[in-house]
Amino acid sequence: RRMEARVEVLDVRPVLCLPDFLRESKAALPGADETRELASCCRQWPRLLNCLRVAFSAGEETKIPGLLFIFLPESVERLVAEAWRRSPSHGYLLHNLAQKLCREALELILPQVGVAGCAPVPRLGRAEEDALRQALGAHDKPASETAMAPSARLPGLGLAYSLLTYYPYLGQCACCALSEPCPKLRHS
Repeated sequence: RRMEARVEVLDVRPVLCLPDFLRESKAALPGADETRELASCCRQWPRLLNCLRVAFSAGEETKIPGLLFIFLPESVERLVAEAWRRSPSHGYLLHNLAQKLCREALELILPQVGVAGCAPVPRLGRAEEDALRQALGAHDKPASETAMAPSARLPGLGLAYSLLTYYPYLGQCACCALSEPCPKLRHS
């Protein structure tokens, strides 16, 4: 049987509050130019955020748990990399802002992740990987700013600012592909 995956775009737009973010980051207050850039990213990046629900099927009788894939496009990665070159402290703030945006979206979609403090990484077989690659490839928008990165890069699809977990939420360690090397388990 051939595995198929369907992708549904979820319209989730977290709101980032710059003063709250700066307070939480406990970093030195940035200069005026850096603050303007951070404020601009707080406004623009939520519109660039992609939240995709992936449902698998292998015939009528078999259903495989779905996935949630949240990511920011490579243009955000390039902007953060450029900021790191100009000022490591500012690059670090932008890096944290991108991560926070992905986590906020994840917690809006799956509040259980915030309660548990962990989003398990899916264990994907070859059939699921192939179906996911094909489904995500069909949703590429090459002319768009939000275009997906090459979907051949699994798991996590090779994007710096991305999250891939089960949807619906399946629990923590028992279903996580990283359960062996997980620092959370080693230090508990």
